Amino acid sequence: MASDSTNKRGSDGTAETSESKRVQIHAGGGNGGDLHWQLTPPTADTPPTYKAWEVDYKGNHAKVLLRTITNLFGSNEHAPYLVIVQSSGAGKSRCVYELGSSLPLISLNLREYSETSGFPARDTQICRLLHRGADESSRDDKRRLCAVFLAGVLEAALSIILENNLTDLDPSDWRGLLERNKQSFDERAAKRANELWEELSPDHEVIILYVLPAIQKLSSCFKDAPHLLLGIDEYHTLNFRHTTSKGSDEYTTYDALCDVLHYLRREKILIIFMSTTFKLGRLAPSIGEQHIKQHAPYVSLPFDVYDGGPIITEDELTLTDVCNTEFLCRFGRPLWYTRWKCGDAGVQRRIIDFAMLKLNTFASLQRISNGAKFAALSIRLLLTFEPDRHAPSVSTETYQEALGKELDQVASHMRVVHSVPEHCEYMRTGTPSEPILAEAAGQLLMREDQVKCLAEALNPLVGTGEPGKLAARLLFNLAHDATILGLESNGFENPIYARPIPFLDFFKNLFADQWSEAILDSTPVGGDSTPFKDAFTDCYVHFTHWAKIGDESCITTEALWKGLARGIAWQCCGNMLDIDLVIPMLVGKESKLGCDTVTALFVKIQSKSKGQIVTLRKDFASTLFQSGTHHPLVFLTMQLGMKLSEAKPLQETTAQTAIHQGRDSQNDSKDANITPAAGGGSLPLSRTSNHNRYDISAIGCSSRIYRAVKDEDKVHWRHILASQKLNDEHPFKGPGHLDLLLQSKPFFSNSSFGWGGNKADADRMIIDQNTLESDPEMVEETVAIGGVWDDEGILSEDDTFP
Repeated sequence: MASDSTNKRGSDGTAETSESKRVQIHAGGGNGGDLHWQLTPPTADTPPTYKAWEVDYKGNHAKVLLRTITNLFGSNEHAPYLVIVQSSGAGKSRCVYELGSSLPLISLNLREYSETSGFPARDTQICRLLHRGADESSRDDKRRLCAVFLAGVLEAALSIILENNLTDLDPSDWRGLLERNKQSFDERAAKRANELWEELSPDHEVIILYVLPAIQKLSSCFKDAPHLLLGIDEYHTLNFRHTTSKGSDEYTTYDALCDVLHYLRREKILIIFMSTTFKLGRLAPSIGEQHIKQHAPYVSLPFDVYDGGPIITEDELTLTDVCNTEFLCRFGRPLWYTRWKCGDAGVQRRIIDFAMLKLNTFASLQRISNGAKFAALSIRLLLTFEPDRHAPSVSTETYQEALGKELDQVASHMRVVHSVPEHCEYMRTGTPSEPILAEAAGQLLMREDQVKCLAEALNPLVGTGEPGKLAARLLFNLAHDATILGLESNGFENPIYARPIPFLDFFKNLFADQWSEAILDSTPVGGDSTPFKDAFTDCYVHFTHWAKIGDESCITTEALWKGLARGIAWQCCGNMLDIDLVIPMLVGKESKLGCDTVTALFVKIQSKSKGQIVTLRKDFASTLFQSGTHHPLVFLTMQLGMKLSEAKPLQETTAQTAIHQGRDSQNDSKDANITPAAGGGSLPLSRTSNHNRYDISAIGCSSRIYRAVKDEDKVHWRHILASQKLNDEHPFKGPGHLDLLLQSKPFFSNSSFGWGGNKADADRMIIDQNTLESDPEMVEETVAIGGVWDDEGILSEDDTFP
């Protein structure tokens, strides 16, 4: 928010000018008479980025940050600065701006000259001064430059206050006064710094003679101000290296500034650096000449704050309602909804394109970069980067390459930083649920071969979870996308992928024709004899991306309807042994989303090394549907390329033996409609009277089983299938920090659903598994209905992938 009148282009290509947002200030007479300031009300022509800063701040993030820095800087043993790192649109600048209502704040922006858009505006003269540091070959000169920069900034701020003859200033009033005089401040600070530069005084003399007195005088102008606060946005531009004929000097202007700031650790000033672009080694620089303990980077910023209340309430909206573009924008980082709320019809119409451009670093959408493709795959499929302790065999070069890719994903492709441990050797990042970004990711990949793109993206440090689960998520996504393309157009400006789709059509696009017809005619394991196609004829799914769910206590009807609201299909964390994936379904397209109107497709992925045949316990449905409204559900077991001869023999427990004996004595034909391969026998599962549960078991991963698998992609599927807890490492463990960490949705836990209001607390379900010893003989790829494996034939290498 500067008064620089230079025109610039906004993120969506519209012209933006900082003159469109002026500050009105009315000051009383001497002795700091009443000082009032206000921002000129935005007009219809004001760009949305500027208008967004007029929206009331939501959430408690600024308060938590204020409490954090107050605690952090209570000790003189630490450096007097904190680094905030997070991807674009997360609200870094606005969060620090809000601190200006509690602490006297001087905000600076050091954005690169090549970036003609962005908000707040660049402090051009100060940028020119500091960027000169990259040309200084001497480390002493770099530190001297940083010292005169601090002196110039502080003295310029003091001069503005003295000119207005003000005392006992309130931090909020000072923030407005600085905004009104920002261009003048920028020029004064650079001019004064250049004057001091010419004196050739070493950095420590500049600190003693100019910086320390300026801090004391400036602090005395405010009432009840424990510290001054200097916010430096886009600080990464200080990391440019000086290059000579002898090579590149690792010591940058940022390192020099951190060294100079160490002189101030006992003074009443705090510095906050902010950026999306960073290098882990320079978050807490060890290359500098001062050896003071650094603070861990801070990453907790607003997520899912919307308008301060529930985003949706149970039994309020239909599936069609939540697929509206405006609703998609309510979730995730504040960028989306503030842009929608503050934008005109044209901005709203182009917001999906805007999200696509953000993923593609604002390059033309005619050419999608590899980084954008990876980001889109990560959003839709939950790709993760793993620290090197999870892949000890990889080379240093591979690790550095993966780390660099992860940093680039955060800086340029909207990946979110969940936590950076204090040692700063790696970070925990992810792509938490943001429906508008998931829609953009789907459209970016629309013309891409997703199977090939995914196979090419994987390496030892790109974590996928278990390969079978990744392959299953991809299969479901491909079936979903194929179903979408078969629907009538939803309009050019509306979401393409965020749409309700009939569950039966989705299932037809999942399995090959020879299996889909048999599935549609099948009947449930327990309950009545309603065919599959009749039971689910009015059921709909809506998922554009996957999100992790923390444990089995979260698998409830609450999670189902709220998953539908966000367009989420659930991936269960690794400690859940019985269910791996959950795709929620709505019963009735025009039904309101709530606990009484949902069911699901539950999926268990069986690995090649574990030959367990799994079913659900008898009371699964009654436990899930606590309200008494029981809907049919599907339990699908997928063994992607497994050979039963590779399965480890399982020893039956006493309890399992009793189950089998009960099954033998109660084996009733009405329990299941078994569809074995022609001429083959069967190995039936333990039968339970589970209310209208349709069991399906599929072995293999080829075009014989799944419609989405193409023969030409066989090598890519083979590659995909071959292929410390976050909160323990999070450095900020005080009150509120874990809540803010979980608010960014690294995974969903019981506390992650506060964005939707419930009629009543949902009860949690309990599931378990019954296992039978697998037939040691190899079997062909097949689909069995009613939880039955066909034991005839041999799986060939052509039919299934090792």
